[in-house]
Amino acid sequence: MARARNDKGVCVMYALLNIPAHMTCRNCGECCGVIPANAAEIAAIREYLDEHPDVRALAVKQSGNLTNCPFRNDKKRRCSIYPVRPMICRLCGVSIGKKCKYGNSVEINGYKFLTGHDIDKCVLLNLHDWSKTNG
Repeated sequence: MARARNDKGVCVMYALLNIPAHMTCRNCGECCGVIPANAAEIAAIREYLDEHPDVRALAVKQSGNLTNCPFRNDKKRRCSIYPVRPMICRLCGVSIGKKCKYGNSVEINGYKFLTGHDIDKCVLLNLHDWSKTNG
């Protein structure tokens, strides 16, 4: 998966993957529920957490809740791991079956982006132990 560290990089990645940007997102968090991720996505998130201990602390505090992503910062109304968020998060609101009630929907076929995800090997971000570091 391509990774980006800034907004310009995120736009480049979207262009390469042909995933429409979330142009009308209100950051309501309603799509931030049960989040499956593969091993590569978990590794990217762990690396990001090593560089952002405040985000790790938030995830540790909020883990264990199946209805909310542990990386959703409700106070700031944003994703704390946005540059390395899993593919399923990138597809919310823009793929078939992932409609946004605020109109942030494009209806692309997101299946092609998930073909490398073996659901049996995915981990739920909500239940993962984020207290461990890579180092």
